[in-house]
Amino acid sequence: MPSSIRAVGFEEDVDKEIVDGRRRRRARDGGSACPNRRARRQAASRKHVIIDLYYWPTPNGHKITIFFEEAGLSYEIKPVDISAGDQLKPELRSFSPNNRMPAIVDRAPADGGEPITVFESGAILVDLAEKTGRFMSHEVRGRKTALEWVFWQVGGLGPKAGQNHHFVQYAPERIPYAMDVKETNRLYGVLDRRLAGRNARAASCRPCL
Repeated sequence: MPSSIRAVGFEEDVDKEIVDGRRRRRARDGGSACPNRRARRQAASRKHVIIDLYYWPTPNGHKITIFFEEAGLSYEIKPVDISAGDQLKPELRSFSPNNRMPAIVDRAPADGGEPITVFESGAILVDLAEKTGRFMSHEVRGRKTALEWVFWQVGGLGPKAGQNHHFVQYAPERIPYAMDVKETNRLYGVLDRRLAGRNARAASCRPCL
């Protein structure tokens, strides 16, 4: 499995994300950490790790930890230090063929069979939504809408914004064409228009992907 090397600030980043997720859940549930029987079951289930998350604190990694925390799923982080090249190791490629994180190993799949692996952040979100029955409508039209916006993010806003951030903030060479933000701004405009009067991109599911 990938190296467990930790960068400075890694644990602090993860701890903050976990705390923020729990605060969001408490706020949503009226301020109680365990407002009902379901919440108590979720809290108890966290003692038993069922999913390994191969992760580094990037926007794509955060998508998955946020889902875990919001859903109260039990998981264990397996750090993949992309600054050290952990993502290129053959061990990770065995279940993440694109040599990228995040990826998960679900040790308690819904069919009760052998552990399953999922790579790519969008595929992981859909898999977890189906596993938990959370954050995606069970109704045909609502599910269709949720999937449209998941694919819009992973195929449009995510990569385009990531490219801009790289060339504007980190690239050693300043390339004006690569630094142009018109398409990124257009995509943010799409999101703004979609969210006008809604609290989620797929408003039939609250909260939703």
